[in-house]
Formats: sequence, C-alpha cells, structure tokens
Amino acid sequence: MNMNLDHLEFQISELHDHVGTLLNEIREGKMKEDCEGGLEVDLGHLLDHICWAWNLKECSIEQSSSLSDEEFLRASNSIPNFGLERTLLKGTHYETKLPNKSQ
Repeated sequence: MNMNLDHLEFQISELHDHVGTLLNEIREGKMKEDCEGGLEVDLGHLLDHICWAWNLKECSIEQSSSLSDEEFLRASNSIPNFGLERTLLKGTHYETKLPNKSQ
C-alpha cells in the first residue's frame, strides 16, 4: 500500500506548528525551568504527531477519522523504532545521571 501524503503532510505540518509554539515559549521566557510537567505534555503532543504520521501513513483521512478510541490511542501510543536501536524508557526520567550543564 502507498503512503497517504495528504495525511503525512497534515501531521508533519501540525508537528511543525507545535514545535514553533514551544520554541517561542522557551525563547520568550514563558516556560519556566521548574515547569517539567508542562514540557512533558508539550513533548508528548509532538510525539503523538510523529506516531500518527508513521502509524497512519497508509490511511485515508476518512479511515483515520473513523478510528475507534482504542485504535486512536494505539496509533498515538505506539512509538516506531524505525529499525534502529532505540530504547523506550519506563517512567519520565532517564535512568542514568547525565552531566548537568551548570556543574
């Protein structure tokens, strides 16, 4: 089956718009350093669009619009690995301590 480029364009356009909004919030000082919860929601939304773009790439707009709630959640929560050696982390924090920029 072929990719639905209209659907792909829509999801990537939405991703682009949301990335721009997030960048503006950071640059304009609207996001605070202690606002991890807000960042989690924002990055989760970006990830949703990546998942939808990949998982629904062969669906028509009509097909993707008629997904059941369960199918929609599965499409947004099934993170593609793209054949690479990526690891899905449990929880919201990386397990290993990374160097802190301020140290």
